[in-house]
Amino acid sequence: MDDSGRGEILRFINKPVNFRPILFCSLSFAAGIFFFVKFAANEFAAVAFLVAFLAVIFLVALQFCLKGRMKAYAITAICCAFFSVVGMFSAGAAFKSYRSGRFESGDYFISGEVESVYENDGKYFVTLRNCKYNGKSGGKFYWRYAPSGMKKYDAVNVVCNAAPATEFDGKGLSNNALHGRAMVSAKVTHYEITGKSNRIYAKFARFTDEILSEGLGKEEYAVARSLLRGDTDEAGDVIDFYRVSGIAHVFAVSGMHVCMLFAAFSFIFKFIPIKKIYKSLAISCLLLFYAYLCGMTPSSVRAAVMCSIYSVVGSFGEKKDRGNTIAFAMVVTLLINPFDLFSAGFILSFSISFAIITLSRPIADKLRFLPSKLRDSLAVLFSASAVAIPLSVIFFGYYPLVSFVTNLLVVPLVSVSFYTLWIGIAISAILPVNRLIALFVPSNILRLTSGLCEVFSNFPLQIKSFPIGFAAAYFIALYFFCELTNTGKRANFVSSCYAVLSVILLAVLSF
Repeated sequence: MDDSGRGEILRFINKPVNFRPILFCSLSFAAGIFFFVKFAANEFAAVAFLVAFLAVIFLVALQFCLKGRMKAYAITAICCAFFSVVGMFSAGAAFKSYRSGRFESGDYFISGEVESVYENDGKYFVTLRNCKYNGKSGGKFYWRYAPSGMKKYDAVNVVCNAAPATEFDGKGLSNNALHGRAMVSAKVTHYEITGKSNRIYAKFARFTDEILSEGLGKEEYAVARSLLRGDTDEAGDVIDFYRVSGIAHVFAVSGMHVCMLFAAFSFIFKFIPIKKIYKSLAISCLLLFYAYLCGMTPSSVRAAVMCSIYSVVGSFGEKKDRGNTIAFAMVVTLLINPFDLFSAGFILSFSISFAIITLSRPIADKLRFLPSKLRDSLAVLFSASAVAIPLSVIFFGYYPLVSFVTNLLVVPLVSVSFYTLWIGIAISAILPVNRLIALFVPSNILRLTSGLCEVFSNFPLQIKSFPIGFAAAYFIALYFFCELTNTGKRANFVSSCYAVLSVILLAVLSF
């Protein structure tokens, strides 16, 4: 099976570069959102910058377009322009919806449910969603300096003076707007926790938390709920060892989680005598429902959409193209929430997934002297790390080099614990079995993984600096090395050497 889809590639340059039209369209969609957000205070400027940007891209590409491909080029250019306009309109619609949830400054009786709790220097900041202001539906409420003890999915009533959040930061949208926080607390006079949310995702969280809390120790419980649902709000310092050792990504519901569920559902449906397409549609619905239960995070939506497309396309016996799949998943994710484009989770999830798709095969070719399973595992690890290193430094301030070891040794154990946790929960829910017994295996595996992470977290070497200019040259080198280009062995060798030496140099300087 050829995942690269070389037979369906539209070549804009005579061999050196391979592009897919749907990838161009998805990037154009993202460009429309980007320019709207960055120039939201002046919509005319947003349109002007977008038009200028697309014109430059099209004119540069035109210089290399094959004469026999002019018609395909023109069609692709029209489609890209259309998608960029749709992207700008979708961002505009999201901003209009945000504005509709704002009210004038004044005293309000606010009811809502806790979406997130953030603690900084002993002070708590709470975001409420599904809010009503004096009985009228409105946007999210940002409660500054909230009391401790608030938990996710708590139903809360608040009496306070509230003001509309700042819409713009310079010419672009503010962080409040990007996160949907329509109103901000000024002075809270009374609050009351009235119970728990009755929404499906909240009931699912309470159901799993009840079983996990009775069958696991305190530390294993915190890790388990983070692993199953990506819910780290109440984890505290328990999962810091995972972060410092470089595998915090296991707590962001993404490809690992969804692909494992996809494999489990595929195995179960294999014994059900219905047509393959119906099985694929049923599995797709289950995966998307799981993404809903996990909060529709960008990484969970991406993974669910990609696995769903793979399943449906495979049921027709068609070729599966990972590049087109991730491009389509990107559009779907941004249609749900265009402002996810600026979240670290979205950028990391899609960038790392795209790196695995485009870099793993060239890296595997370099490692062909190794056994096939080890070669493939290292290729995926190195391709993901190649993009994760600069992005992690930019977003979080560091990248632990010990993650190369922990991803090879600890992540497989985490994967096993993910399966065994679901099996233990199912046994506890169906059979009258003591939950300590039902969760005995995952409890011990999680204890082992936490212990290993604690040991590896003592490894001191981290990359703490990745200058923007240096990062730009680094990404250009990765581009010339990846599957999107056919630049020849010499350029390929120089690009790979530059990328590797860059990481080594920055690691030495950081140490």
